[in-house]
Amino acid sequence: MLLDIDTLASKGLLVIRFQMNELSRIFDFYNTEANGNRRFLLVGRSGTVIYDSGEQLAGENFYRQAGISGRLDLTQRYQSSKMDFLGQKSLVSVHYLPEIKRLGTGDWTLVTVTDWDYLSGDQTRILSWVVGITAASLACALVFNLMFVRRTVNTFVRVAGAMRRVERGDLTTRVPVTGNDETVILAKGFNSLVARVSELLDEVVREQHRKRRAEMMLLQAQIKPHFLFNALESINILAARNDGRKVSRMVQQLANIFRISIQQKEEIRIDQELEHVRSYLEIQKFRFEELFEYEIDVPDRLLHHRILKLTLQPLVENCVQHGFEGIDYLGRIRISAVEEGDNIAFYVADNGIGIPQRKMAMFAAGGATALEALDGEPAETGERRGLGVGNVNDRLRIHYGPGYGLLLCSAEGMGTVIKCLIPKSAS
Repeated sequence: MLLDIDTLASKGLLVIRFQMNELSRIFDFYNTEANGNRRFLLVGRSGTVIYDSGEQLAGENFYRQAGISGRLDLTQRYQSSKMDFLGQKSLVSVHYLPEIKRLGTGDWTLVTVTDWDYLSGDQTRILSWVVGITAASLACALVFNLMFVRRTVNTFVRVAGAMRRVERGDLTTRVPVTGNDETVILAKGFNSLVARVSELLDEVVREQHRKRRAEMMLLQAQIKPHFLFNALESINILAARNDGRKVSRMVQQLANIFRISIQQKEEIRIDQELEHVRSYLEIQKFRFEELFEYEIDVPDRLLHHRILKLTLQPLVENCVQHGFEGIDYLGRIRISAVEEGDNIAFYVADNGIGIPQRKMAMFAAGGATALEALDGEPAETGERRGLGVGNVNDRLRIHYGPGYGLLLCSAEGMGTVIKCLIPKSAS
């Protein structure tokens, strides 16, 4: 409206049309990367659209045409909201521009409308990159685990398993040596250690075997000439009486005893051992007339099995030398054998004076004291009579193992029963 400068009377209307070319260039510059997915509007206080970069709403009412009445306040310094704009989901941002009022342009607000699919597309791409990088990282970690960590862990597991097998006694266990990293040093060190332990154990076994043989030879060498002296003395007495037939039989029995005793083999057949015992008893019957009688009851099916040499004779000798000492009745010795599974049990029983409880307790305790207690005289006196019961028990345990040996059952005045347990060993 035009007014008279003097009277302020209305003279008419003046219509001015602004060219927005410069604004278009500015907004096009900022809209380059959006590819048409963002539009800019200048809106007056009344809601009239002064400028629309989309060239669609210029001169229209912003609220009415956009369909967002009441949801945005154009006087707010900054406001942003997700809503439908012209039927399309968008992010609408309001920027109130009070500074440009000084330029005489009016009370304007800058409205920026950005397509929501465009914004979410950027987020989707970013999320895709994040997911892709994360997946690649996990794949690299998995490859690293498979190639390095898993191989190292598997090596440790194999070494631990090999150690458990070695703990159970399998010294042939070895860990496979593959690759050229630190696990190879561990595997080689373990294999070297097990090989060395195996060598040392083999050496210990050989030393134990040599020690056992030495002990066996020592125990067998403890046969004293006492029995031989007494036998020769008896032969001399019979010869003085001109009893040649008895002398011949005693010499023959004595020869049988020493023929078996001087054999180099540790084990002989049971029938040979019984022949040795029978020869000994016959000689003793020549020496001690009417002192005792004996009986041997061993099944024929057991005669071909093997027994440690000089096992039964010392048990019988114990009956004659100790069991019948001072008796005024006829002594009886019975030798029998039975099968007990995979073992053979010999029983040597007499009706002698028995073994005192104190000596039985000493035998149960084991050791040299028990050996001296049952053999009658200490070893250092040189007068032990024969091998002795304790000596036989030691030899059986050394040769056959701790599950074998002697078991004594005796009481004073009731006689003695000795059980000798050996494994079956057919010749």
